[in-house]
Amino acid sequence: MEKGIALKSFHLLAENVETEVEMKEVLQLVFYTLIAPFGDHEVKENIEYTRSTFFKEFPSEAKVLWATVIKYAHFRKTNPFYYDDHDTERLSKAKEEENIFIRQCLDSRDISLNIANIHLTEYEPYLLFRAFLITPYNSQDEMFSLFIKKIVSIIAEELQLEEDRYYSRRSRQREISRHEVVNSEPYLADILLNSDIEFSKEIFNLLLRPILHSSKSSPFTANELYKFIKGTLDFIVLKILDRGNLNPLPSNFSQQLEKFWEIWEHLFTILKVSDEKPFISTLLFNVHFLLYDYYGKPIEGQWKALEDKKEFYYTMVKEVGENHVDTIMNVFSIIGEKAFLPQGLTWIVDLLKKNPTEKIALINHSGERLIKKLFYNHISTVKGNKKLIDDFICLLNEMVDLGSSSAYLFRENVITYKSRN
Repeated sequence: MEKGIALKSFHLLAENVETEVEMKEVLQLVFYTLIAPFGDHEVKENIEYTRSTFFKEFPSEAKVLWATVIKYAHFRKTNPFYYDDHDTERLSKAKEEENIFIRQCLDSRDISLNIANIHLTEYEPYLLFRAFLITPYNSQDEMFSLFIKKIVSIIAEELQLEEDRYYSRRSRQREISRHEVVNSEPYLADILLNSDIEFSKEIFNLLLRPILHSSKSSPFTANELYKFIKGTLDFIVLKILDRGNLNPLPSNFSQQLEKFWEIWEHLFTILKVSDEKPFISTLLFNVHFLLYDYYGKPIEGQWKALEDKKEFYYTMVKEVGENHVDTIMNVFSIIGEKAFLPQGLTWIVDLLKKNPTEKIALINHSGERLIKKLFYNHISTVKGNKKLIDDFICLLNEMVDLGSSSAYLFRENVITYKSRN
C-alpha cells in the first residue's frame, strides 16, 4: 500500500545519506524503478517524479541516472537475453553481467554520451524513450537539448515507416510503438511551451521538414507523423486552456501564453506557404476538447486567450480560412463568441463569397448555433449596423436555400428589424 509513496520519496533518502556508498545505493534504487515493468500509470508517475522532483533536488545525481538509462538502452539492444530463458545458467550469467554494467555506470558517474550516434538499431526503443521522458525541459544543459532534438528526429523518421508486422517483407519497419508515441505528445507540448522560442522552432522544423520539404511524404505515406504533430498541437492548446482556468494562475502563465502565441505565429508563417497547408484547421483551433466537453456538448465558457489576439486570428481567417468555414463558425459560436461576434459574421460571409463550396457547412450544427447566438445575443448590435444586418440576411438566405427551417424563422424576424430601421 505504500508503493506509490515509496516511489516518490527517493529524494528524501538522498537528503539523509551519510556516505558515498549510501548515495550509490539510492541511485541504484531509482535506476531500477525507472526500468522496471510497472503498470502504465505507475511508469508515468515515476517518470514525472524523476523529472520534476529528483532532478530539481539532485541535478548531478539525476543526470548520472539519465545517462545510465541511455547507456543501458544500448546494452540491452546489443546484449539481448530473455527472462523466461529455460537455460538457468545462461540467464543467471546474463543477469549478473547486466547488474555489473549498471553498477559500473552509476559508480563511475560518467555522463559522456555520443548523442549523434544514437540509432534504434543499436538502442532499445522503450528504454530510450524513458530517458527522453525524464529529460528536464527547463534546463540550459546542452546535452539535454541535443538529446531532445535527437529523439524528435527519430520520431519524425520512424513515423514515416510502417509498423513492424511479421508478414511484411519490407526491409525497414517502424521500431517505436504507438504507446511510446502517445506518451511523447504531452511531454513534447511541455517542452515547446517552456523552452526558448528558438529551440521550439528547431523542434517544429525537425517534425515538419519531412512533410513540407519531401516529395515522398504526404498525409497518406506519413499518416502517423501527421497524427503525432496534430496530437502535440492539441496538447499545447489544452495545456494553455487548463492553466488559464486555474485560480490562482501559475506564476509563469503569462510567459507561457506569450510563448504559445509566438509558436502559433511561427507555425502560421511556415504552413501558409505550403501547397498542402497542413494543420491549418488546428491553427484555427479545431481542437475537440477545446470546443466540446467529454460528453460532446459545446463548451459553455469563453476562451480568454482569444480576446487579445483578434487581429492575428483575423489574419489567419483571411489568408487560409476559406476551406475551414466550419471550424471558424465553431470557434465563433462556442469559445470565441465574446471575442469575435458580431463582427466575425462579416468574415464568414466574405469567406463564403470567396469559396462558395463551403456553404454546405452552414447546415451543420456550427451554422445553426452561430445564427442562434447572433440573433439572441447580438441582434441589437447587428440591427444598428447596415453592413452587419445585410450580411446576416445574406447568411440566412443561404441557409434557407439549403433547407434550414430555423434560418427561415430567424430571417423573417431580421427582415422585420431591417424594415423598422
